Amino acid sequence: MFNFKTAIVFSTAFLTTNFIFAKENIVSDHKTAVILKSFKLKADQDLYCKLLKKEIYEWSLSTQPQPDCNIVLDDKTETHLIENYKKNAFGTIVVLQDNNENLKLKIINTIQTDGSDPSNLNWTILKKDQHETYISKVLKKYSEFHQSNDIIKQRLLDMALDSTSSLAKVDNQTYYDKDKKAYVSFKDAYGKYLNESKLQKNYLAAGVEISAILGLSTYNYYRLPKNQNPNFVDWDYNSFSDSIKNRLNNNALRFDNNGFSVNEGHYYAGFAYYMTARTAGLSRLESLLVTLGASSFWEYISEYKEVVSLNDQINTTLGGFIIGETTFQMCKIFRVAKTTYVNSIMKGICNAPRKGSNWLQAKMRNNGQMNLEESLESSPDIWAKLDLSISNIKTNVGGQTRTLNIKGQVIAIPMFEEPGQVQELLTDTVFSELNFEKSFGGNLNVFKLLAKTTLAAYYQKKLSLDKDEALNGYNLFIGPTVAFEVDESYYGQDEKDPRNDFRGIAHVIGSTIDITGYYKGTRLRAILDVYGDFAMVKSYAFDTYKQAQDNSTAIASSVLEKHGYYYATGSTQKIHLIIEKDSFEAGVSLSRSDMTSIESFDRNPDKKNIDLNPQDKIFNQKYWVAYKLNKDWRVEIGREYTKRYGIIPSFSQISSKTIKTYGQLIYSYK
Repeated sequence: MFNFKTAIVFSTAFLTTNFIFAKENIVSDHKTAVILKSFKLKADQDLYCKLLKKEIYEWSLSTQPQPDCNIVLDDKTETHLIENYKKNAFGTIVVLQDNNENLKLKIINTIQTDGSDPSNLNWTILKKDQHETYISKVLKKYSEFHQSNDIIKQRLLDMALDSTSSLAKVDNQTYYDKDKKAYVSFKDAYGKYLNESKLQKNYLAAGVEISAILGLSTYNYYRLPKNQNPNFVDWDYNSFSDSIKNRLNNNALRFDNNGFSVNEGHYYAGFAYYMTARTAGLSRLESLLVTLGASSFWEYISEYKEVVSLNDQINTTLGGFIIGETTFQMCKIFRVAKTTYVNSIMKGICNAPRKGSNWLQAKMRNNGQMNLEESLESSPDIWAKLDLSISNIKTNVGGQTRTLNIKGQVIAIPMFEEPGQVQELLTDTVFSELNFEKSFGGNLNVFKLLAKTTLAAYYQKKLSLDKDEALNGYNLFIGPTVAFEVDESYYGQDEKDPRNDFRGIAHVIGSTIDITGYYKGTRLRAILDVYGDFAMVKSYAFDTYKQAQDNSTAIASSVLEKHGYYYATGSTQKIHLIIEKDSFEAGVSLSRSDMTSIESFDRNPDKKNIDLNPQDKIFNQKYWVAYKLNKDWRVEIGREYTKRYGIIPSFSQISSKTIKTYGQLIYSYK
């Protein structure tokens, strides 16, 4: 099991090792064994037994006496011996195998408290290298993690004792469990701490904060009198009883016909709900349920004069969850970034909601005690990338602009690009990506937002270092993924410019295959995404259709007639390929989205609309090359092709092609 708390435990160990070893020398509480495999020469057996026993003893991987050292010649004997060690409570087993051309070093950890404890680590050591020195280096690194990890867990548990009444500390290895009325080991106490999730969750504070948001929003909705209130145009019911009656029989459950920008705002309202809950310590599922509950309260209670908007429920809940979880994960970048003035500010921004929630919870508990804070002071072991850039964009249809771009990625898999061999199931958020683009200047107004998060994954890696210390092998994860994107392009000042295009797509559920290959300094990453969608998308054919009908009214669903877009279901497929070698990078990105309108649940069911059944297809291709100027700066040029098809089956198909050429200067923050 791998969750947010254990990720903090795991990763903090690496970054605090030097401090810990300068202060303490803690001996692990479990025994260690050594296995030599396929060493036929007695001299080699003696040499490596002595070396491994010395290193393990020196770095305190086990208690007295020094570890056993056993010689085996085949797989069957090795497996049998490992099973015996496991039965006899040997916590760590070190296996060194002679493969003629190289040595294989494997460390097996048989006692896993949580996901921060690696179960199986592997290294390949070339014989022509200084293998004795390399073995010592590997064991030292593992022992530093192992020991500091224990200390971090100890300190986390000690801090948690301030906010729990079920555990009391006797000494470093003994605790009293008040629920069981018995003395328990550190391992059992720590396990209870991990499962006792309420220690980290400020339910009361989250409830108060969400209530305040809803209360203020409701006040703002009704604060102006009817004849001055801009919301009056959406009031479908004149009386409270009429509203309740339609809500109870589900007649009020409709797609609304508000403008795109109004409905787009519900994504960000959901983001506020979700982040309030998430930063109060609630889990992903709990925060999602809070977001759904807050959205439902707003639709059913606060906006009782309106229909219950199906699209708002979907957009608020899913948009809030996806954008919120992605943003929550992005904050991890600032835990591992170098200490700078800007990074300190970003840490403070990311920490502020949690600090406020802790303060509020402590005040309401009236005991002055703060819950253990999952703050940015604990640094996770992540692979991260955050690029900031300014782009200059020109199109083939007369638009040009400059844009500010922020692109961030976090892979929350410990030791992701460290040598080793791993095969496991990860149940916490594995991958997150957030891309933001906003234009300034020129006659083209662009806004893009992409948020993507992989909720869990099957993870496999097989990595080794060659003689030049370059990685060879692969990293692979496959898992369920949700994503969300907004893409808007407006030309000039005319809102009805036929070049304008906009859409908001919630990739409700999908899957991701993400594989990175390494070979002699070359890094090739391939990503495949497949989604099922709910969308708000401009009908690319509707304006032409309406002109052909001489602009007659009452011909389509109310939202399409009023604002030129519709609600849709559909699917999206994406492929990304990125290759890096030395200072060069090249990439290609391909995507396709197919959308079909939802013709039911119109806001005005009594209106005799024609079911036009509009459909839209979006094909996108992007190609780029980049050159790294130094470790922080690089330049990139590229071209993006967007092919749009708008279809009204009873009428015709409209298509267009937009080509964007861009150049940008990129600063890599991480």
